[in-house]
Amino acid sequence: MGAGTQGRGTIHVDVPLTNVAVEYRNDSFISDKVLPVVSVSKQSDKYFVFDKGNMRLDTTARADKSPSNQVVAYTASTDSFFCNKQALHDLVSDDERANADSVISPDIRVTKRLQDRLLLRREYDAATYLFNATTFAGYTATAAALSGGTGFAWSDLTNSDPQADVLVMKSTIKKVSGFMPNTLTLGVEVFNKLLTHPDVKDAFKYTSGGVIGVEQLRQYFQIEKLLIGEASYNTAAEGATESMSYLWGKYALLAYVPNAPEKDTPALGYNFSWKLHNALTGTVKKWREESLGSDKIEVEMAYDFKITAASAGYLLSAVVA
Repeated sequence: MGAGTQGRGTIHVDVPLTNVAVEYRNDSFISDKVLPVVSVSKQSDKYFVFDKGNMRLDTTARADKSPSNQVVAYTASTDSFFCNKQALHDLVSDDERANADSVISPDIRVTKRLQDRLLLRREYDAATYLFNATTFAGYTATAAALSGGTGFAWSDLTNSDPQADVLVMKSTIKKVSGFMPNTLTLGVEVFNKLLTHPDVKDAFKYTSGGVIGVEQLRQYFQIEKLLIGEASYNTAAEGATESMSYLWGKYALLAYVPNAPEKDTPALGYNFSWKLHNALTGTVKKWREESLGSDKIEVEMAYDFKITAASAGYLLSAVVA
């Protein structure tokens, strides 16, 4: 029996701490807005993937006293998900509680920080999955290669035309998926460069006094939802000098993203989240480690990001230098 296991109390889901976790969200996280959460009962399962037969132009003419043409109304294959479990824990000692000031609750503080670290990991996993040309093979290009190689990186403030580039991406998605994209996701470095782009500033010089923000860019691109990936993380090893970097890179992802999971709709993708472990906040557990004079607090979640319709998205890379 290893250290810390002697005298272990009953493991239980701590309702008060779970309630605290529900109230705590980092508002810079956007993964759930790009890949809506689907709460699933099993850790792994299958889902149907339909083909584009419904977009085929059939022969529908019917001669007098002749039967109509028979068609295959739909065909479907299956894909699967597996929700990998993610968990972290920390200890709160009796000494900590005794020495804590009245305004500090060690249990709540530990719970919040554990949850935030798990959410940061989930955001990182989403960013590295979505902002990845391999994920969108066939539906991706560099900014310079867009429009048959006549495009320019958006950091080229003289020659680039971000609005025209997004129109090309919109047209491509509508043609191959049948749905008009409604969500544009930008890395914060791309967003910041657009704030100074002369085309953008010129479009609003008479309506916003030249002040450009998220709402102005949403209007500029004529898109329903504009999401900015602005979360950052420390890339240094534990104990080393901190080195901060943005989670979301220099990309622009245009996609059709439903407000909630929809059947028979070619949504970009989903976050399959095992409901055994709270989809949004994780499950908070707490138990006694008597030999350590402490309580152990653990937060656990389980999820799998899946692109369910790559043709409902288009990834633009190397958007800014």
